[in-house]
Amino acid sequence: MSSSASFPDWSVFSEREEVNLGADAESGSPAAEMAALLRTYQHDRRETEDRLEREQQWWLDALVQQAILVAQFEIVLGRYDAALAEQLQQLPVQASSLRKAYRSFRILKDQMLAQLSTFDLKIEIPLGKTYSEVENVVAIEGWRHHQDYSQEMVVEVREPVVYFKGALVHQGKVIMGGPLQEDDA
Repeated sequence: MSSSASFPDWSVFSEREEVNLGADAESGSPAAEMAALLRTYQHDRRETEDRLEREQQWWLDALVQQAILVAQFEIVLGRYDAALAEQLQQLPVQASSLRKAYRSFRILKDQMLAQLSTFDLKIEIPLGKTYSEVENVVAIEGWRHHQDYSQEMVVEVREPVVYFKGALVHQGKVIMGGPLQEDDA
């Protein structure tokens, strides 16, 4: 008689723990496992893309803030150019350290602007531009009316306009000037 004709002795086997494949596993088929794996992958990919987008926005915001500060530095230097040039002309040659300091500030400002431009940031200071040129890219914080103004134009820039890869990312803040308003009385 052959050994295959006899039934195995089931008492030698011990009961094992049943493997639970979870609610997503449809009877453990390979297709169900692949579907679950793809869902996990897509979820992880979305989370990673969201995290990277938030991080990129954080860095862009930091760069824009730096661009604003550098532009404000340029505005302040420009505001005092004429007065400083006059004062520096009157100083004796021994006071050349002030000339060097001023020139160093200008060079440093230019280097900062050049570095920011390598990140595809464009900084625009719209001083002297007309209302129609800037109406969509600035926030007007006030108006000054004067007889010297023949049209509505930017007379003071408080914050520059900033573009990233050609797209507006920060509206400038300006004071507009306009002609005196005539009284109808």
